[in-house]
Amino acid sequence: FFGFTHCPDICPTTLSDLAELKQQLQGTEADETVVAMLSVDPARDTPERLSQYVPYFHPDFLGVTGAFESILSVTQRLNAPFRKVTANDGSYQMEHSANVALMNPRGDYHGFFRAPLDIPKMRVTLRSAQYLWDH
Repeated sequence: FFGFTHCPDICPTTLSDLAELKQQLQGTEADETVVAMLSVDPARDTPERLSQYVPYFHPDFLGVTGAFESILSVTQRLNAPFRKVTANDGSYQMEHSANVALMNPRGDYHGFFRAPLDIPKMRVTLRSAQYLWDH
């Protein structure tokens, strides 16, 4: 999932939905499902800021940041565009995709879940994907 900690709506909603999904998973299904938010705002989202924000939604969630060029490379490969939008007062927000990427444990991209997230469908898709990855 791509987002940022100053996001007023998409990110808190998505992280809340993903927390609901994570809470519904059981056993190895829960253990093998990793939720990470890659920040599209590395200027403000330091590792410390992410470590305070992301686990608020679920203690197992990870917040990831890096160099802008690296983030841009990942988002371009996954077709998850974002851009900085500056207001007249100099403040800014990040416009970004609300889609959630589905990746296997090796980091291979397998598709995405489109917003608004449908938790029951996500569970079925995750279960099917994990079965395929294991066999």
